[in-house]
Amino acid sequence: MKCKKFFAGMLALALACGTMTGCNSSKVNKTLPEFNEEDTIIRSAWWCPEPTAENYELYKENGLNTVMLVNHNFRLDADAMAKDPVQHTKEGCYYIGTPDGFEGQTMTDKALAMAKEKGLDVILAEGSGYFSWVGEEVNVYEDFTYDYSEYEDMIVGLFSGDEPSADAIPELAKSIPYAEKAFPGVPYFANLLPCYADERTALRAESYYDYLEQYGKNFMEKTSEPRIISVDVYPFIGGHNIKWLFNYEFFTDAAQKYKADMHMFIQSATSADGSHRMLNEEEILVQVNTALSYGAEAYSYFLYTPAGEGFPEGLVNQEGQPGSMYYHAQKANKQVACVEHAYKHYNYVNTIPLRDGDEDNPNSAFNLIQLLPMVGTFEDSNVLKEASATNRALIGILRDEEGNEAFYVTNFFDADDAEIDEDCTLTFSFDGMKKVALYGSNECFT
Repeated sequence: MKCKKFFAGMLALALACGTMTGCNSSKVNKTLPEFNEEDTIIRSAWWCPEPTAENYELYKENGLNTVMLVNHNFRLDADAMAKDPVQHTKEGCYYIGTPDGFEGQTMTDKALAMAKEKGLDVILAEGSGYFSWVGEEVNVYEDFTYDYSEYEDMIVGLFSGDEPSADAIPELAKSIPYAEKAFPGVPYFANLLPCYADERTALRAESYYDYLEQYGKNFMEKTSEPRIISVDVYPFIGGHNIKWLFNYEFFTDAAQKYKADMHMFIQSATSADGSHRMLNEEEILVQVNTALSYGAEAYSYFLYTPAGEGFPEGLVNQEGQPGSMYYHAQKANKQVACVEHAYKHYNYVNTIPLRDGDEDNPNSAFNLIQLLPMVGTFEDSNVLKEASATNRALIGILRDEEGNEAFYVTNFFDADDAEIDEDCTLTFSFDGMKKVALYGSNECFT
């Protein structure tokens, strides 16, 4: 199999024996498994557009299927109200639902109605465990009375907060029983800090492992299934890319331990300070395909629309029109849509990294990942006995309840060789495989 230099992803389904006991079993699958056509990967974006028909249609045309309403509500503190008391009136605020005494439709109401019209799902966003509502501290779910029953099939997540330190996690967890009462069966989650955040000032934990453990024990264990675990870790800011796969390895372990679907943010913004630059097609594609190689069942772009002066462009520009990254993301989303029904049938097992020789940069993600004990090996698979690549590649191993396996394969690069010219040819050796099916972009195969 050859993957072109634009770094495509491919799902290979290997039908082994019908049981987990070995390939001498008499029970053998004769046909491919039946996939649920309604089982989709959440594709979303941070900082959604204003809820108009034109904006939401453009959003959907990108291949996004879920609107994340993180910019429809926010915490108001005393300092903010003192600086701008007029803006922070009830009429000027966005809010989940309609609090007592509020007259008129909120942004959330408008967004839900427009999402329903356009066939989009929604992740509601709380912004914080507690709101200061015109000077009064309110637990938004304890006092929640608004009826969203007409939208219950569309609400696929409830966002608790962004990048909490370890010492803030117990405070977020106080809202769990109220959130689950208001939205039963909807995953309630926070977006976590990446592994390169400073341990003392940001994580406030002894290590990244300790940070994830504190979130697991103090938040996730208190939530009901289904669960989501989320992080934003970006490979193309400064020298942070060397820890990108390091973060994935820790995160997949946490997702499996707490039986949570993994959600990853995809870098797709320019920033005023220069830390986030414009990305090319390869850099968008490799992020999305790497996420799926590590078993992600949801991803969101950071960001979609500009977020103030700090982030002047995302997938769309200041005028709300598509920028170059819009079309790169559209291509990535189209690839994912081609494989998602098959992909969602399987459960993630582990990821095997491949590379050609030892010529990598000593600071690269691949040399770092080779040192980690949790890296996948061929022993994790029942049928894949060996594989090689003429360049770098990732093989995500997935398995269903009958023992059939799938492999999500993508070629890979570090930031230093993003303009690499060579294609990546992968060779696989299987044992005990009865049937193979390939899913993905036609451009990925020869």
